[in-house]
Amino acid sequence: MSGKACPTVDNAVAAAEAMSDDPPNPFLIPPDDEIFLMRDREKKIRQQERDDTKRLKVWQKTTASSRMGRVDKPLMSQMARESNPKTIRSRIQTYSEPPRRERENVSDYLSKKREMFLVQMSLDVKRNEIRKLEEKAKRRNEALEKSKQVLEEDITRFDKFLQANDALAHKAMKAADDLSKKKQGKTVKVKQLKAQLSVIESEITKLREQMEECLKYKTFLDKLTPAEWTAQQEEIKRQRKRQRRKAYIEKRCGEIDEAVAASVAEEEPEVALAPPSTNESGGISVTGGQRERRRRGTNRRSDNPTQEDIAVMKAKEMEVLRELQAFLDVCRKARRRRHRARHPDERQIAAYYDQEVAESSGEDLPLYFEKPKQLLEMFSTLEEQNLFLIQNGQETQQQLEDMEQRLQEAQGTLGIKARQLERENQDAVGRIDSKQRDCEKLKGRISGRSESRDIKGLLKELAVGVAAMFATCGFDADRDADPLMMLNAAEAKLEELLETLAFAEAAGGVLAETVGRMEREKEKERRDRVREEKIEAQNKKNEDRLRNSLLRSQAPIFKKCGKQIMFRSAPSREEAKEVADTAAEEHVEAISKLFGSRPPPGVDLLPPGKKSPRAAAKRKGK
Repeated sequence: MSGKACPTVDNAVAAAEAMSDDPPNPFLIPPDDEIFLMRDREKKIRQQERDDTKRLKVWQKTTASSRMGRVDKPLMSQMARESNPKTIRSRIQTYSEPPRRERENVSDYLSKKREMFLVQMSLDVKRNEIRKLEEKAKRRNEALEKSKQVLEEDITRFDKFLQANDALAHKAMKAADDLSKKKQGKTVKVKQLKAQLSVIESEITKLREQMEECLKYKTFLDKLTPAEWTAQQEEIKRQRKRQRRKAYIEKRCGEIDEAVAASVAEEEPEVALAPPSTNESGGISVTGGQRERRRRGTNRRSDNPTQEDIAVMKAKEMEVLRELQAFLDVCRKARRRRHRARHPDERQIAAYYDQEVAESSGEDLPLYFEKPKQLLEMFSTLEEQNLFLIQNGQETQQQLEDMEQRLQEAQGTLGIKARQLERENQDAVGRIDSKQRDCEKLKGRISGRSESRDIKGLLKELAVGVAAMFATCGFDADRDADPLMMLNAAEAKLEELLETLAFAEAAGGVLAETVGRMEREKEKERRDRVREEKIEAQNKKNEDRLRNSLLRSQAPIFKKCGKQIMFRSAPSREEAKEVADTAAEEHVEAISKLFGSRPPPGVDLLPPGKKSPRAAAKRKGK
C-alpha cells in the first residue's frame, strides 16, 4: 500500500506544480543550445533595464541600497499566485478530495496526514512571509512617499533657486552690460584724453624748444648788454623793492593805529566836557543841581549874584575843566600805549616783511636792445674789435713762429756746442785725473823725504788762511797773532751774529725784513761772483781750446802707411764706479754763503766727522 500511495502523492505534487505557472528549476542543466544563447539573452535584459531606467522620472528611480534589498519579481509573482484564494482553494480541493476507495492501512493514513500537515505548515509559513513582505513593501512605499515629498520640496526649492539664480544672472548680465558700456565710454574718453595729452605734450615740447632758443638769445643779448646799464636797472629794481617794503610797513602801521584808536574809543567813557553856557543877560546858566548846591553853600548871599561872583565861579569852573581834560588826556595816552603794546612795532613789522612777505616781483630786467639798430651797431663795434684782435693774434702767431724757428736754430747750435764741450770736458777730466795721479805720486815721494818741512809749510798755509778769514770777519789783522786766538775770536763773532739773526727772525717786523733783504743781497752778490768766475773759467777754457786747436792745425800731418797693426783685445773688465763725495764742497758753499767770501786756496774746510786727505796721506807715509 505504501508503494501505491507514494506515486499518488507525487502525482498530486506534480499536478499542483503543473497548475501553477512557476519558472523552471534553476538547478536543472539546460540544453547545449541554450547555454550559448544565455549570455546574449542576459546582455539584452540588462541593456533593456538600463534603457528603462533612463526613461524613468526622478521620483521613479531607486537607489543602490533599495535595488540590493528588493525582492525579485519571480518570487513575488509566485508568492502572489500562492496567496491567491482560488489557487489555495483548488489545492485544498485537490488534496481534500476523497481518494478512491481503496483499502489503506494506518501507516498510509498517517503518511498522508503528515503530508497534509507539512503542506499546511508550508502554507502558514508562506502566509507569514507574505505578510512580512507586505509590511516591508508598505514601509518601503511609505518611505518612498516621504522621499517623493522631500524630492518635491527639493524640486520646489531648486526651482526657486533657479529662478533667483536666473534673476541674479539677468541682473548681473544687465550690470555687466552697463559696466561694459561705461567701460567703452571711459575707454573712448581715455583715448580722447590721451590724444589731447599727446597734443599738449607736443605743444609743450615745441614751446620748451622755443623757450630754450629764446633763452639762448636772451643770454647772448645779456652778454652784449653794457655792465653799467645792467647795474642801473638792478638799482632801479632794488629801489622798487624798497618802496614796496616802505609801503607795506606804512600800511600795516596805519591799520594798527586805526585798530588802537578804535579800541581806545570803545573804552573811553562818555563825558561831555563843555564850557558853561551864558544866559541872555551875560551870566552863567546854572543847572538845577548846581543851583541847589550853591543855595546850600551861599545862604548868607543874596539871591541875585554880582558880576564878580559870576566871574570867580566861571574861572573856577574853567580850571576844573582844564584839570579834568588833562587827566582824561593822560588816561587816553595810557590806554593807547597799552593797546599799542599788543601789536608789533615798526621794527618787528619790517623783520616780518623781510622773512615772510618779501619776495621778488617776478619781473625780469628789461632788455637793453629795444631796436634792431642798436643790435646792428653793437655787432659792428664787436666786429671791429674782433678784426683788431684777429690781426693782433696773427701778428703774435707770426712772432711766435719766428721765435720758435730761432729757438730751434739756437737749440741746434747749442746742442752742437754742448756736445763739443762735453767731449772737451771729458778730455780735460781725463787729463786732470792723470795729473792728479802724478801729483799723488810726487806727494808720496816728497812726504817720505822731507816730512818736517811739509808740516811747517802746511801750518804756514793754515795760518795764512786763518789770517785772511780773520780779516774778512772785520777784525784788525795782526801778523804776530796766534791762529787759535783768531779762530776763537771768529767763532765768538759767528755765534754773536747767529744769535742776532735768530733774535731778528723771532722778533719779526722791520728786523726780519732787513735780515731777509740783506740775505737776498748777499745771495745776489754770491751769484754774481760765481757767474763771473764761471765766465772767466769759460773764457780761459775757450782760449786754451783755441790755442790747442791752433797748435793742432800747425802741426805736421802724419800719414799712415800700410795696414794698421791689430792687437789682441783685452778681456772686458767692470770697473768700480767711484761716487764723488760732495760733502766738503757743500760745506764750503755754506761757509761762503754765510761770510760772503770763499776760503783761501790751500785751506781745507771739512764738515764734522770728515778727515783731511793730507793727514791721511801723512799717516800712510809714516
